[in-house]
Amino acid sequence: MNGTSGYFGHNIYSLDDCLRGDFGIKSFSELNWRNHKRSKKLLKTKFKQIVEIFEDHNIKVLLN
Repeated sequence: MNGTSGYFGHNIYSLDDCLRGDFGIKSFSELNWRNHKRSKKLLKTKFKQIVEIFEDHNIKVLLN
């Protein structure tokens, strides 16, 4: 998701910026999240927030 500028950020707000700003990738409509159960365990409440950010940007999240 870092695009040509190499932007990642260091917090959940950076993800939102990356998806709506001019420094991330231009567009995608689907995210295949592999090992989402492990991520959910590690991220705890942030996991739901991350999924919601993608959905707010009309990106379908596939949990695999």
